[in-house]
Amino acid sequence: MYLGLQLLHTLPLSTASGNDLEVAFDRGYGKLSSVEAIASRNLHVVTVAGTLGSRHPFNTPDEWISTLNKWKTKRGVDQQKILSWTLLCENWNLRGDPMLGEEVRIAERTKVGEKPIYAIALREVFDRKNPVKYLKFFASKNHRPNTFVAVERNEHLDQNVLFSPKTPSPERSSVEQALLQSAQPLTVGQRCADWFLMKSMLLSGTMAGKIELARKKHGSFVNCYYGDAVFNDCVPAANRSQVLHQALVTGFQHGVFVVCKLEEGQGSIVQIVAIRISTEKRDEYAKNLCKVVNPLLGFLHNEDVIARGILMDSDFPDWVTDPQRTILKTRAKLYYGHLKLITTEEGDLRPTKPVSIYKHSTQYRYNKHKPGLDKNTEISDRVAFHTTGPFEAKYVFRMLDAVMVNAWRAYQAVTVISPWLRALGSHPSLAQVRTKLNNFVGVEDFVADVALECLRCLAAQKAIPLFPADVPQEEREERQFKSEFSEYKRKHGWPIRKFALKKFASDPFLNKLRLCTFVDHRPQRIRDVQPVIRENGTSQKVVRRKCVLCFVPGKMIPGSSTIKSKEIANNSTYMCPTCMVVLCKKTVGNSGAKSCHTLWHERHNLEAEGSKCRKRLRVAREMNDDEAQKRKLHATNASIKRHSPAKTSQQTQRSQTQVAINDPQDPQDSFDAVENVVEHVLENLMEMEHGEEHGDEEKEEDKHDFLDMEEYSDGSDEKE
Repeated sequence: MYLGLQLLHTLPLSTASGNDLEVAFDRGYGKLSSVEAIASRNLHVVTVAGTLGSRHPFNTPDEWISTLNKWKTKRGVDQQKILSWTLLCENWNLRGDPMLGEEVRIAERTKVGEKPIYAIALREVFDRKNPVKYLKFFASKNHRPNTFVAVERNEHLDQNVLFSPKTPSPERSSVEQALLQSAQPLTVGQRCADWFLMKSMLLSGTMAGKIELARKKHGSFVNCYYGDAVFNDCVPAANRSQVLHQALVTGFQHGVFVVCKLEEGQGSIVQIVAIRISTEKRDEYAKNLCKVVNPLLGFLHNEDVIARGILMDSDFPDWVTDPQRTILKTRAKLYYGHLKLITTEEGDLRPTKPVSIYKHSTQYRYNKHKPGLDKNTEISDRVAFHTTGPFEAKYVFRMLDAVMVNAWRAYQAVTVISPWLRALGSHPSLAQVRTKLNNFVGVEDFVADVALECLRCLAAQKAIPLFPADVPQEEREERQFKSEFSEYKRKHGWPIRKFALKKFASDPFLNKLRLCTFVDHRPQRIRDVQPVIRENGTSQKVVRRKCVLCFVPGKMIPGSSTIKSKEIANNSTYMCPTCMVVLCKKTVGNSGAKSCHTLWHERHNLEAEGSKCRKRLRVAREMNDDEAQKRKLHATNASIKRHSPAKTSQQTQRSQTQVAINDPQDPQDSFDAVENVVEHVLENLMEMEHGEEHGDEEKEEDKHDFLDMEEYSDGSDEKE
């Protein structure tokens, strides 16, 4: 936050008088220190106060309860101190009764030689999700603190209403047009007609019959006076007082009563009754109504109170309680404001546009900037350079992104908006400006074009020779490959932790890496390889590991803990420092066989070569197990011979022959025999290497084929 404040102080000082430039930012930056830094540059600011650490003076009911609980649990604070603090903060707490109306609280903070900062707290009761909503703002100018803005209601009705209008598409519109030729959407009354019939019986055949009789008797269009015989025949008794009440409220002397019914899936007008309402009838109705209403609500309609716009304690009758007075005071302000809006100076009613909601002027100002804030966040995310560094580094990169976005906006203003404004000769709306820029170059294309121009400029000036002509082709290829390797590490992470064999065989770049001659693939001891640094700053120690090329995992019998086959692997203390995988240097097979490390960096079909290595290792281990059993049997026979009684010459000769067969005296003969068997088996296996499919052990190997950067749990040390 300190770095952000220092950057805010570098903003240019605005010297224009009457400057209307206003800055808005998200609530995460809505702290008093940030607002003061912006205001000190002679700029206006409006923002939502942050949830924590904003230093906003007003408290919501939940915040006040949390503060009281902290005081009560704090050591060394007695009840008297809590009471004095409560009295001090009483005027800074917002009331939380859901029956209360809109409330606006404003506090001013002024420093010598600086602009005043206003803290504004609102209690909103027009939220669709919550009965009461609290909002807190910071602003550098007190713009109409007691003004509420009437937000117009959108009266646009979609023609296609069979599907949701939120996600329109040409396919849905064509389906709706086809269905509307033979079907009509039901109105709310039509959808609920069966419920009305069953529950309240308000709609019945008798009522429809009376309407039809009135139409046949008086015609489809009728002129009448309120209260005469024709009026009583055509207008039902339940609707007569409603017609008179509407005439009293609107001040009109004429009314129209329309009767409709449903025919062939569409509503049709049955009868239209034009009613003339005399002044005597209206005055008589108003007199009777006032007899009931004046004792109860007459003090609210006093001309002096309406002109004043607020209620005072002296305006209330004695029978109104204090909680009722508080509710009426908060509700009456907006009511009187709305009454002044729809009434002319002569006292006549003035038709207005439909109002959706009332918003305080500060809230309305901030909401005007909110689409721009959201759009800025979206655009910044497109061009952002994502990094996992400290906050200071992220802040610097965000400022660089802001430079590119602002340059894009300036390019739009110079190339499109300025010529358009000069040709237009008037001030367009924000919607017109957005429409004008719809087909303009996007921010991603703009950033790419700027990057290409910068590279061309550098190449032309030879400030940084990228690939000069005097550099050999091999050196240029080496630089290019190392650049690609660094980019791969940044995007995918390094080293490859899981499924190393599979990834090096399938990924084109990794396949190119292990076969490349530009980098060092010479085997190094694991302890000599530079350790990998974790994200938290600690190093990962690598100890003896299994070779990723010839590793054969063990298998368990499904549904039990019995081992079906043991794990087979060559342990190695060596690894490739570039590929960062453990590879053994042992050779299995005839004298011309190569180690896993050599095969890894020479063979193109890595998976097939790994299959060969695993088969060689499996056969060699099986032969070693057979030799071990023979040696054990020989030792047992020798022990029995030493402890057995003397034999005859014939038995001795037979025993010597048996020993000679099982255990040749010459060690070289035994090794040659084993090697011949191994070579014979390997030749048979290599003939089938391209024709057989990988079994379960190959799939199981992929799951274990990774370089784990943690130590073994048994704590074994490195050994040569």
